[in-house]
Amino acid sequence: MVEKPATAGDVYSYRITLLELFTGKSSNHESSTADLSLKKWVQMAFATNIDQVLDSDLVPINYSDVHSITSEAQSDC
Repeated sequence: MVEKPATAGDVYSYRITLLELFTGKSSNHESSTADLSLKKWVQMAFATNIDQVLDSDLVPINYSDVHSITSEAQSDC
């Protein structure tokens, strides 16, 4: 019996891939403070401590230094 592939698996994989991109960690990353999957590690930090899980190359060191995005920076994206 052959079943059609479910899109739910694709959606889950896509979400994990995005987490890997935004955190700079692999999906089998273990938090240094607890044995958590990448998904749970990000969920725990979401909203209040999101800056602790984002890849430091993606966010500025000091948020107050960011006033606006120049048109040149927008085109580079």
